[in-house]
Amino acid sequence: MKNMKFRLWCFIMILPCLVIAQNNEQEPVKLINIGLEYGFQIPGGDFEDRFGTSSTLGTKIEYLTPNNISFAAQYSFFFGRNVKEDPILSLRDADSLFIGNNLSQANIFLRQRGFYVGASVGKLFPISQRNKKSGIKIDLGVGLLQHKIRIQDDPESFVPIVGGEYKKGYDRLTNGLSLRQFIGYQHHSLNRLINLYAGIELTQGFTQSRRSFDFDLGKADETKRFDFLTGI
Repeated sequence: MKNMKFRLWCFIMILPCLVIAQNNEQEPVKLINIGLEYGFQIPGGDFEDRFGTSSTLGTKIEYLTPNNISFAAQYSFFFGRNVKEDPILSLRDADSLFIGNNLSQANIFLRQRGFYVGASVGKLFPISQRNKKSGIKIDLGVGLLQHKIRIQDDPESFVPIVGGEYKKGYDRLTNGLSLRQFIGYQHHSLNRLINLYAGIELTQGFTQSRRSFDFDLGKADETKRFDFLTGI
């Protein structure tokens, strides 16, 4: 009788451990992530000569296999206020203003605009046996990087010489093949309520001007560029 009670007591003590072990043992699963992202970018290379820092908003669709290999498509739109190159400088007056079509002074601002679109393949390395879908993430991607100078009209006084189709002669539209690398941490909670990632993203663009003529240069810009961005 005592031996029977001892066996029953041991079974009751071991049962919770068996349940916990069974719950922690995860079957390989596949995931599809559709997410939004925000980042802050620091310029380098030829990009730094034209623009300052920028913000980026984007979306990413990712398929994560049971073996934690990822395949993703990504689009990022970036924008900023710091433009170092002024293609319409020679058209400004002494106060850096213009005369609009209503004969009043107009202020034209320059802004940074651009985007990256591409695809990537990556690998997630779990750092815990309890959650095999969270850990260090590495991505390698290829795509298209494009950027330009946005010539922002004065809403109260239109300036025809830098408006409409004439903007294309000053906006420095540039694009080309781009490579992108990401390293960071990706988390998928076991209850599926908290899913996020954060890290450092590097972008290298092999770009050139896509305008046939730049008004201020008096010719087409055929310079080959290396644009570099470090994103957080």
